[in-house]
Amino acid sequence: MASTGGLVIPFILHRFDLDPALATGPFLTTMNDVLGILVYLLVAYLLLF
Repeated sequence: MASTGGLVIPFILHRFDLDPALATGPFLTTMNDVLGILVYLLVAYLLLF
């Protein structure tokens, strides 16, 4: 998941005329953490219901 985000996010930022270098560091780490938590909660939900 992290490698896909690291590849896709710079392209998305470039498409919106933003600097792709923004995808490094804290931004990418935060996005990976949020996606990881969402996947964890989704799996927990699916197992419980």
